[in-house]
Amino acid sequence: MKRCSALLLGLFLCAMPVLALEEIRVGVELQPYAPYSEVVEGEYRGYARDLLDAFAAEHGYR
Repeated sequence: MKRCSALLLGLFLCAMPVLALEEIRVGVELQPYAPYSEVVEGEYRGYARDLLDAFAAEHGYR
């Protein structure tokens, strides 16, 4: 029983950071300005996207 409780506690603690992620939403202009930003097939790409993704990962956003 102790082993099962410890396992459940461990799983819960491992899942906590995933559950704690906040969503961040950033508005961007749809102006082509390669290599900094562009929209290809409806997907925002470029350096600015990479920078925003890195910021989100570093600060616990998704």
